[in-house]
Amino acid sequence: MDEISGFGAVPVVHTCPREIGVTMARFAESLDDGDWKRLLKQLGNGDCTPFLGAGASHPVLPLGGDIAALWAAEYGYPFPDDRDLPRVAQFVSTRVRDDQVVKEQLIARFFTGVPAPDFGAADSVHGLLAQFPLGTYLTTNYDDLMQRALAGRGKAPTTSFSRWYAVSDDELADERDEAADRPGLLLPEELVPAAVRQHERVGVTPSDYRPAPDRPLVFHLHGHAERPLSLVLTEDDYLDYLVALVQDHPAVAPGPVRKRLGAKPLLFVGYSLADWSFRVLYHSIRLAISRQSRRRHISVQVDPAVRDADDPAQVEAARQYVTRHFDQRDISLYLGTAQQFAAELRLRMEDPT
Repeated sequence: MDEISGFGAVPVVHTCPREIGVTMARFAESLDDGDWKRLLKQLGNGDCTPFLGAGASHPVLPLGGDIAALWAAEYGYPFPDDRDLPRVAQFVSTRVRDDQVVKEQLIARFFTGVPAPDFGAADSVHGLLAQFPLGTYLTTNYDDLMQRALAGRGKAPTTSFSRWYAVSDDELADERDEAADRPGLLLPEELVPAAVRQHERVGVTPSDYRPAPDRPLVFHLHGHAERPLSLVLTEDDYLDYLVALVQDHPAVAPGPVRKRLGAKPLLFVGYSLADWSFRVLYHSIRLAISRQSRRRHISVQVDPAVRDADDPAQVEAARQYVTRHFDQRDISLYLGTAQQFAAELRLRMEDPT
């Protein structure tokens, strides 16, 4: 979902040169052979961390703009940006006077009872990425499609999420008890190394879990559907999330997550330049990189939205803009849908020459 997914600033981010990205667009432009070979090698060696956005789960799940438009019509949203989900969700929350109700409604209506897609399809992003020996998958989506794809490959994924919001000791104790009865779920506090803990809370202690290719971690930076309170949805949520990141709360991006962000190339699939989430993600990571080294780079995907997508001149101008913009930062771009990218990557796996 465009505006549903996103990622804010990470205190320290190191990435490798010429990382790969994929975009959603009305036109396609592939990577060059060197980029494809580099990506295949990184994925095959487990030296790449996928970072999944809304486009990776579409069309199994609706995009955020579609949800926003539906809610805008139902709740009488009076402003012109009726496809901006954070803004529309903020408006809806003021109408119902309860953020939690809005989040529960979102999960019940759009995320409950979703049938599993065909992960064996040639253009299945989740099915393709589940094949590689990767220990960590990062996502700003709420869904569990990555976990389902991994389980289908005989792996035992562990799910966790970002603690960007405050909880009382009683609420945390309840979550601890629920997590104990839910195999494969770890609270973010359990992923925080003991050495950086300021204090123990209600018996939540560090886990001995370590992400591995056969037991990968799927970490939801903007919340998971099983925990509606964890969802970053409204404008206020985005601001609170950024504050938590700036304050460097260890459970917002626990040790294993920071380690992957700091050590491995990132493969972003399913983001759009039109997203709130992507804009926060892109500029925040750029800032983090600037504190380290301008010679290190990130991979992104962008949707060069234009006024008239049927106008070749506008499409070409948008293509040139995004290509030059990111090329200046040594970023490789794949212009096309996440599904087009997955299909081409699968073909190149079968014939890497």
